[in-house]
Amino acid sequence: MCYAVIQVGERRWRRGETWFRSGQRWAEMRRTCPRQRGGSSARSSGEGCDGTARPQCRHPSSGSQAESKQAGQSVFRRGLLNRLQQEYQAREQLRARSPRGWVCYVTFICNIFDYLRVNNMPMMALVNPVYDCLFRLAQPDSLSEEEEVDCLVLQLHRVGEQLEKMNRQRMDELFVLIRDGFLLLTDLSSLAQLLLLEIIEFRAAGWKMTPAAHKYYYSEVSD
Repeated sequence: MCYAVIQVGERRWRRGETWFRSGQRWAEMRRTCPRQRGGSSARSSGEGCDGTARPQCRHPSSGSQAESKQAGQSVFRRGLLNRLQQEYQAREQLRARSPRGWVCYVTFICNIFDYLRVNNMPMMALVNPVYDCLFRLAQPDSLSEEEEVDCLVLQLHRVGEQLEKMNRQRMDELFVLIRDGFLLLTDLSSLAQLLLLEIIEFRAAGWKMTPAAHKYYYSEVSD
């Protein structure tokens, strides 16, 4: 093994020496054939050192670059939305097949809604799908699963305020489900109850949490 390492080291050293010599030759050529400026003997910008024509380097205009970038962003958004729509239409099958995959999907679509902007605004096309996913997490069978309750509360912390600004009525309906689940369901775990109570108070305080509330809830969770 030591012999193989030595061979690799020698090959890399020889390759580096070749690159170094090539660099030396290039520098020497630039020194011996400088670009002349001014005077009748000056070459045109399209000629090389030997007088032959040199290919011109054409740079795209800033306008075409901006158009190309905008077109690429549109293609990316369209492809992303198509993929999200496919998974959204099969969300019940996804939840039945893989609860962990379902939670990951809800987390992903909420992150896309949170970060992706069009004209500095959230994507309106995602508002109702995100609401639908959160409504599914607030159903009684989901509230009995701690992982889904944790996902619901975490995503409401992340995008709840933005969603409420876009559709307050649906947010009110969502919190009716959450309060009913907290008050009426008897099979909730202690952690699920604590998380639901925390998000109810979080919204009631204007989507903010006081240091005292944070210490109370999250010290309880850590304990």
